[in-house]
Amino acid sequence: MRICFIVAGVVDLVSSLDEGQEVPEGWTLLPANSPVGPGYTFSGGVFTPPPPEFDVEAVPAFVSALQARLALLGVGLLDDVEQWANNPATPEAQRVYWQQASHLHRNHSMVAGIGALLGLSAMDVDILFIEAAKLS
Repeated sequence: MRICFIVAGVVDLVSSLDEGQEVPEGWTLLPANSPVGPGYTFSGGVFTPPPPEFDVEAVPAFVSALQARLALLGVGLLDDVEQWANNPATPEAQRVYWQQASHLHRNHSMVAGIGALLGLSAMDVDILFIEAAKLS
């Protein structure tokens, strides 16, 4: 039997028990043949593998506006960004950047701001840029 110790919703340690041993307090029994290991998240009784690692250098510095829009469309976020861009409360400079830029730069403050608004982590935005760069 395998068990794991979870800290703040993330598997920290994995260990084995001999048949008949009790699961120590604070540890969680893993399903048989489970691939769960350190870095997996645990929420609502479900283990989720950690996100794939990727080379930070693989994140493009910029993508075309079309590539960005297609990537956002592909993950169902384009409408949310368009609503943000058409909201009069959005700073005018950011609206103009979204509407007029031929390319979107990964390190632009507007990109970080939209990512945060959508609840995306920096890694999520990096992955979107990587995927966008594959589109034509």
